[in-house]
Amino acid sequence: GRLRLVQGAVQRVAEAAATKALATWFRRHKRQDPQPLIVGVGAPFVFLGPALRGEGPDALPPAVADQAIAALRKAILQLPGALALYDTAHPAEYGLQHGQCPPLDEPPLDAPPIAQASDPLLQALVCRSIPPELEQKATRRLYLVTHAGWFFETDDTPGAGANHGSPHLYDRSVPLLVRGPGAAAGAVERAPQSTERFAATLRQWLGSPAQ
Repeated sequence: GRLRLVQGAVQRVAEAAATKALATWFRRHKRQDPQPLIVGVGAPFVFLGPALRGEGPDALPPAVADQAIAALRKAILQLPGALALYDTAHPAEYGLQHGQCPPLDEPPLDAPPIAQASDPLLQALVCRSIPPELEQKATRRLYLVTHAGWFFETDDTPGAGANHGSPHLYDRSVPLLVRGPGAAAGAVERAPQSTERFAATLRQWLGSPAQ
């Protein structure tokens, strides 16, 4: 569909940009370009190969790897639908300071969607999505955020499907159509509910046996 950013396209663009950025360096140093430079893409992550992470016999000098990563980041961000791309090796990009994420102030449900990579809300949400173990050299990867309304999915089933887990409000909240005997029309209980309570209530409505 028009609002679909497929993982395969992201990987191809990233690999091409990194390969081009490294071509001159490899010619000068008479080394073979290691493959793969990009191990894969699985929403929301772009997984860097060992050469770019500085691991193993093909490890690139840090400055060279950073140059290639900068080039592939620029290329990815030029793709339609790409909003922001964060590097887990540089957690300050998403606001992590002294091991603490920025304050998170949830906006109202009718707030406009996140539209800027510099939005403090986006940085606070991404920061809370990246565990500390991903900020190590050996696990360095890129975190891609699409614009609101875009699917970031596989190449399967073109024109259909959905994804979950983006920082956008529609992925952080789940709308439910519920039957509420005795409840006033339009009344909503917004307090967080456990999945166990929800499952028990649903089984009661459907007449399913207890599990």
